[in-house]
Amino acid sequence: MITFFIGEIVDVYESTYTKKDTGEVVKQYEVTATFNKRSSNGKLYMFTEHFRYTEDQAQNRLVNALGKYILIPFEKRQFGQKLSFVQNFDLGFEILDSNPFEKSTPKPVKKAS
Repeated sequence: MITFFIGEIVDVYESTYTKKDTGEVVKQYEVTATFNKRSSNGKLYMFTEHFRYTEDQAQNRLVNALGKYILIPFEKRQFGQKLSFVQNFDLGFEILDSNPFEKSTPKPVKKAS
């Protein structure tokens, strides 16, 4: 089963680390995304998650993504007796210009004369 995290990108931080075995310096992007939703009785729920992508995984798509929305696939996996959701890197991620859950304002209908 695949499920998705969606959230507004509120921070993208570029950093580097050195691989111990090869000494190679790898650039990565650390992304902070927040999802806000109000319940039917008006209570605000906020979910904030942090994700890390290598330069190859990000393909420069995160550099100018601040304020946009990220859609990240997670897969349900069984580890012994424990059931977990883990990020599915094979499916990558998507960058959206707006929150697909926000209701759009309908355009006014012109009346025929």
